Amino acid sequence: MAYESDLCHRAELFRSKLIDEFQLLESIKGGVQAPVYDSSQVTDEETLKKMLVEAPHQLVKFRVYQREGSTAEGGVDRRLKRVKNKNKLPVGVWAKLIVEDTRFQHFMLCLIVVNSITLGVQSELADAVSSRMDSLSSLVVALDMFEYFCLFAFVTEIVLKWTDDFFMFWKNGWNIFDFFVTILSAAPEIISFLSGNESSAIAIIARQLKVFRVLRSLKMIARFGSLKIIVLTILQTFQTMAFIMLLLFIVAFIFAIIAVVVFEPLSNSERTDLTYKDSFKDLPRALGTLFQLFTLDHWYEIYKDVTKVVNPTVTAVFIILWVWVGAFLFRNIFVGIMGKTAESLRCSSFCASVCSLCLLAF
Repeated sequence: MAYESDLCHRAELFRSKLIDEFQLLESIKGGVQAPVYDSSQVTDEETLKKMLVEAPHQLVKFRVYQREGSTAEGGVDRRLKRVKNKNKLPVGVWAKLIVEDTRFQHFMLCLIVVNSITLGVQSELADAVSSRMDSLSSLVVALDMFEYFCLFAFVTEIVLKWTDDFFMFWKNGWNIFDFFVTILSAAPEIISFLSGNESSAIAIIARQLKVFRVLRSLKMIARFGSLKIIVLTILQTFQTMAFIMLLLFIVAFIFAIIAVVVFEPLSNSERTDLTYKDSFKDLPRALGTLFQLFTLDHWYEIYKDVTKVVNPTVTAVFIILWVWVGAFLFRNIFVGIMGKTAESLRCSSFCASVCSLCLLAF
């Protein structure tokens, strides 16, 4: 059967023993009567009365309880298959049904978007409230009430996930991220409530910490699969990027030393029409100028300024070589690594979804 794989080893042994016993009883000729009714029919009062009239001591077949149920990850929720939960589901199952319901998820997403918009409106009204308090008081109160409602909804969602499975909650990185974002945004309200006096130093600090409420917009990352892939791509490429950045720094360091030596006439020039005279005066300024050339910001103006003092051919070779190495070569390496990592994450996500569908099908 389809549910046999969901039974643990001891349950499977117990079930096989029962089947053997029933097969043995059915094979007996005379003596003990083989069971006719099963355990699900005993709950019916009419059937129970009929059984007691026919043979009060007759045997009853044991029927394995089965209920279809799966999780969002494609697995099977074992709580839905337990016999003790046949007539009454535990609170954790109800919490899971609510959290994984599509309507609840869409509601939370809309709440996050609207709350992000209202945070922007509140920041714009912060300076105008003091001058026009009478005209904006009702709007400020409405926004504050909506703010508390959003905070209550976010905390309720976390409590529901805890009720479902507290330990599995902490094994999911996105749940931990959502938890800390909620705590950082709720901390100012808790501190302000406990301080009591609005003019106290703690209350003033709490008002300044309200800037962390804008972190609630990051909750949208966990709601979209594409945003998840982008974030995971950035996190997984940190190790490779670190070595590439080290290589880029070494190359930039070499170019900076060469620039300080080659462009020394520019730094020592007495001309007054040089805008970038001190760009290659020392090693830190040379590194800063190379970073500016790396972004192709005013690179032509720097080139024209340097050629007023230094040989134009030497200047052109140096700048073009650095732009080619820095702006083109390393930038393409960055893009290639990010694209490869994103593609591998998409493939792994697709394979996981296909495996989940196969498990549900079989």
